[in-house]
Amino acid sequence: RRNKFLLKAGDTAFNFYLPDEEGAYYNLSDFRGRLVLLNFWFPGCLPCVFEIPYERALHKRFENRDFMLINICLNRTRETVWKAALKRYNMSGLNLWANENWSGILGRNYDVTSFPRYVLIGEDGKIIDPYAKKPSTGLMSEIEKLLDPSAD
Repeated sequence: RRNKFLLKAGDTAFNFYLPDEEGAYYNLSDFRGRLVLLNFWFPGCLPCVFEIPYERALHKRFENRDFMLINICLNRTRETVWKAALKRYNMSGLNLWANENWSGILGRNYDVTSFPRYVLIGEDGKIIDPYAKKPSTGLMSEIEKLLDPSAD
C-alpha cells in the first residue's frame, strides 16, 4: 500500500513550529526567500553522525548565501540527550527539536522512514527534492546549481 504522504517536487512543504536549544521557536515559513535543507536525524543514528562533517562543510560553504540548513531531531529523543549531542557533535546550521507529538507529525508529513532524511525546499516554500541526496554523496553540487543557475 502506498504511503498517502509520499512527497513530490512542487508540493508545498509542511510547516512546523519547533524550538531551538535556547528555547526560541521557528516556523519553516520564517525562511521563505531562502533555499532550505531539512535534515531529519537523531543522536543514536550512526549514519546521521557520519553525515555531520559533510553537513558542516555544506553549511560553511553556503552560510553567506540564501541557504539554510535546518537539523530537526526526531525519534522521541529526550531534549537533554539532544542538547548534549549538539555540543558533542558540534552541529552547524539551525538545530530544532521535535517532541513526541511533532516527531509523529513530521515523520508522516515528510515520509521519514529512515535516517538521516533530507528534503530540499525552494525559496517559495515548495519542495524541490523530496528525497535529496546525502551531503556525503553530491548534495553540495546540487545546492550550488540551485543557488547559482548560471554556474556549470
